[in-house]
Amino acid sequence: MKRDDWTKLVKVISGVSLLILLALQAIFEQEVTSFWNDIKPYLQIEKSVNMPLWAWAIVAVAVPVLVFVIFYILQRSMTRWQGSGAEIFPYYSVAFSGDKKDKRGHLSFDTFSFEYGETKFLDILVDASIYTGEERFNYKEQIKNYIRSGKQIPTKYLYWTEEGCKLWLDICKRGEYTYYRNSLTLLRRKAFEIAQAIVSSIGSNEIDFVSLGCGDGYKDLLLLKAFVVNLKSDEFIYYYPIDISESMIVEAIRTVAHSSFERDKVKIKAVVGDITLLPLFKPIYNFRTHANLFSLLGNTLGNNSEQEMFESLYNAMSPGDLVLLEVGIGKNPRMHSALFDVKGHKVSYKYIPQGSIPLMALGIPFSLDEIRYEVRKGISMIPDTITTVAYYDNVVLDGNRFSNIKLSSVHQYNPDRFREFVEQRLEVETIIFETESNVAILLAQRH
Repeated sequence: MKRDDWTKLVKVISGVSLLILLALQAIFEQEVTSFWNDIKPYLQIEKSVNMPLWAWAIVAVAVPVLVFVIFYILQRSMTRWQGSGAEIFPYYSVAFSGDKKDKRGHLSFDTFSFEYGETKFLDILVDASIYTGEERFNYKEQIKNYIRSGKQIPTKYLYWTEEGCKLWLDICKRGEYTYYRNSLTLLRRKAFEIAQAIVSSIGSNEIDFVSLGCGDGYKDLLLLKAFVVNLKSDEFIYYYPIDISESMIVEAIRTVAHSSFERDKVKIKAVVGDITLLPLFKPIYNFRTHANLFSLLGNTLGNNSEQEMFESLYNAMSPGDLVLLEVGIGKNPRMHSALFDVKGHKVSYKYIPQGSIPLMALGIPFSLDEIRYEVRKGISMIPDTITTVAYYDNVVLDGNRFSNIKLSSVHQYNPDRFREFVEQRLEVETIIFETESNVAILLAQRH
């Protein structure tokens, strides 16, 4: 081949490589016009004819290699968030490799490319998002402000600390906590029926399961086992555990990961954040276009601000989405408290009440003699609801004495009134409504 032929070939290869770069720029939606103007002079032969052949050869080799490297990095590292209009470049996650150690005896670290919802490293890490719109270190001052104002201390502060999370897990293990036992019985009995009803309603086996206040994840596990039964080889469940406590998130994922369960069929994206701010997390749980199931179990609704919870759910749901609610029902307030046994007798107390956690976080001495309960009506947004309010007296804070501090409120609903209110407030149609002693479960879909 003659020298002129080599020159032409090298220039063609270089030109094609630059055009490939231009195409990649267009693919990734960057500014094409300015980029074209930058490289246009180099594509004009009359302006580059005097370039030596060896220089063109270097360009011909270097540019394709550079294109390949850039394309490979982008292909491995970029994830598009569908439905949100935003593009997020995920990180490379670093995790220790089991029993591998370096020469000094320290655990060695490897770097893994971690895709959205990936579960291949579920034993040691999981993909997650963290809400940073609220300071985490000033919660003590926030609790003080609620005490001073006479307002009820929000439920989230019961789980803000590791001590609060551990106490809640211990409460759930108590045999005398009848509400929790009955709720598990009901969910075990209805899990597969709930799964089949959801599949029939949305016309798909794939569900995006958004668990609000996931706790230890055991109830979520019962549902996940039912959800994966009918999945095909190319189908997945997306599981979004959301909790204010990172400790609870960890426990929930450990529960799912360490069970006899097809976890490869479940992709997990955890969210550490306030469930009353659910609409803020739409770019996360709307990653794909499948219907969302918003699950609010454990009487979480009955323990939190109803107005905030219903508003959060209403604004988060889209047409076709579903909601699964578990609440306490009945007229016997003692049936819903871990303070009392199944017959309504106060137990010999060797546990610390969950509502005491905010006070203990402030270093306030806690005494069972200072706690009292009142059963009231008319507090809830839902008619015919009985509410048990826990008060604490005799608290000294910054030299001032306070009494009648509202530690918590627990609602017990009239089943029919609850169902009517939910259908109207969330604009949903009931699919399943079942009760078990003092527990009710409602599955409904947005019109």
